[in-house]
Amino acid sequence: MRIALNATNIFRSEEVCGVGQYVINLLNGFDQMGCLDCFRIIVNPEVRKVFERELPGLRAKNAPYPAFLDRLRWKDGFFRQLYIERRSVPSFHRQEKADILFHPFMAQSVSVSKPSRTVVTAHDLFLRRFPDQLSKRYYHMLDHSYRMTLLGATRIVTPSQFVKNDILNYYPEVPGEKITVIPNPVAINLTETTPYNLPTPYILSVNAIRYHKNLITLIKAFERIYRLIDHSLVLAGPAIKSVSNGIAQYIEEKKIPKVFITGYLSDTQRNTLYQNAALFVSPSLCEGFGITPIEAALFGVPVITTRETSIPEATQNLLHYYEPATDDTRLSEKILDVLQKEPDPDRMRSIQETFRKAYSPQTIARQYWDCFLKTLEVD
Repeated sequence: MRIALNATNIFRSEEVCGVGQYVINLLNGFDQMGCLDCFRIIVNPEVRKVFERELPGLRAKNAPYPAFLDRLRWKDGFFRQLYIERRSVPSFHRQEKADILFHPFMAQSVSVSKPSRTVVTAHDLFLRRFPDQLSKRYYHMLDHSYRMTLLGATRIVTPSQFVKNDILNYYPEVPGEKITVIPNPVAINLTETTPYNLPTPYILSVNAIRYHKNLITLIKAFERIYRLIDHSLVLAGPAIKSVSNGIAQYIEEKKIPKVFITGYLSDTQRNTLYQNAALFVSPSLCEGFGITPIEAALFGVPVITTRETSIPEATQNLLHYYEPATDDTRLSEKILDVLQKEPDPDRMRSIQETFRKAYSPQTIARQYWDCFLKTLEVD
């Protein structure tokens, strides 16, 4: 079996997070299976730089496109990506004579790949749940693109049953039988750390600073209790400027001390923060899977998160939860409650082992491989 992998839209910079981390973890899983040579990979310039750093020796081909498209920066290079997916990727697929074209994200133009067998990963339907976070024009463009992609794909993979249900709810014309649920792979090297100087003890949140990550609720909860605890609050992750500016302004106006915003961190720096955290909190409103609470638990850190969307499913109801997600009073009470209790080491080890077995890259890669084989059987 030969698989053409479209990796052209998994990074928009050299910062590895989200979909990009998922693809790297998945490729590592295929490598552990011994079948990485079955993949033919097409990338854009940003992805190539990251792959050379994270996956040395991996062979990939640059996607050709007209140079002037680099000057059209609307929506993170929307038009460049549209050209690549309509022209470069289908051409690459034909040249490689691949059996399957795999888009590990919601590609914009799956329909032009027909009659190829295509597998698409739909990570979430953020645009449907938070339409007011997009302009009307961009929302309608994406909504149309999503519908065409979901209808055009031979098989759809979702990281949770929740996302599958979302697709069937918002796009009822999509046949449910062609949707396969496969969790995201989670890979953490517990021994690879880089020193990062922060005062301890601290409460940690690793999330992109975006609206739906709901970090303002965590800030308000910390505001209620910072006088009662010795802990600082550390927010780590890449930021959308408008959201991070709003958070910084709130912290300044309310004069909340002991809050550290690190920005994007490397994997080894992030591991150091996990390793030394007293508590991890993820107050997210919407996740297709939700990887960071699982990562923190793998480090043996107590975790508080929400019961929103796919989070209880992905975390298997094994962590600490509070609700409603936007209630900072409830969150502050839960933080105090968890901090006052000594973690049960046997329970923490059990959670670690459960997540390690369920979400190891090789385990998830095998499920994808089975999905690819079933896709080949489709008439």
